[in-house]
Amino acid sequence: MKQLLFVFFLFFSFLVYSQTDSVVVETYDLIYLKNGKILKGQIISFDPSDGDISFVSTAGLKYFLTTKDYEAYKENIPAKRKKKTQGVDFELRERKENQFEFSLGMTAPAYFITGEKSVETDNHLPFERSYIPICISAGFGKYFDRKHYIGLGFDFDVQSTVKSFYSVNLRYTHQYDAYKKNTSLYLPIELSFNHFRNRMPYQLDETDTSFFSDGSVAGTSYPKQTDYDVSFNSVGFSIGQGFGFMLTNKNSIAFDISLFKYFALEPMYHNVTAIEPSYSYTVQGFKMTLRYNF
Repeated sequence: MKQLLFVFFLFFSFLVYSQTDSVVVETYDLIYLKNGKILKGQIISFDPSDGDISFVSTAGLKYFLTTKDYEAYKENIPAKRKKKTQGVDFELRERKENQFEFSLGMTAPAYFITGEKSVETDNHLPFERSYIPICISAGFGKYFDRKHYIGLGFDFDVQSTVKSFYSVNLRYTHQYDAYKKNTSLYLPIELSFNHFRNRMPYQLDETDTSFFSDGSVAGTSYPKQTDYDVSFNSVGFSIGQGFGFMLTNKNSIAFDISLFKYFALEPMYHNVTAIEPSYSYTVQGFKMTLRYNF
């Protein structure tokens, strides 16, 4: 846990540092032609009466376009943004606009399990347990107008105290920063299906009854621990905060921290010789994810 907190504070410190200094914005325009090509450069003039456009590409080629030539155009797209950092100029790196993206990294969910009796006659006591599976995280998806991303993510347990854990996540992110820095800010929201299995200790409420010669009866209750191999699937959601650190070629390193809550489906108890406990389970906690996006 200390190592996870250290990673979080390291990235948060880098974020704060990268958000300083003033920025000068340069832009470009895009024209989407009807033949499927896209022109990048500057719109010199636009005639609103008939839609004619005079355009100069980044290669210096001049175009005169009518509405028969193009379907749409987009103006003032951020291109190069220079800022001063200790007297040195640098360009803000481009981000994905409408492209596909793949990701690979690590995630660590802090998994807090609560078990409540679903049958009053069950003499198993309520309990709480916590686990931190260390998982490989992989995913893919697509951006829409840069701000929106929809994709699928997969987490597989590789090193922890649990027997097995995996998660399948439908992921949406909303990028809300002003695109003036090399650090992006986004809100990750996920709908998840999870599988969990582990051997967990349960407390059983045992009662010893003593009979006395005068006919009186006395009972003494005490908890008795029993271990069960239990597995369950769960569904739920998570929401959090993400930070993306832009690299070249529109790649990035991203760090998320999210809160989640899952609701367990019917549990299964394996190799139980005694009476199975009657529990309903809920899972909540938080997770931190570090991934490389390409």
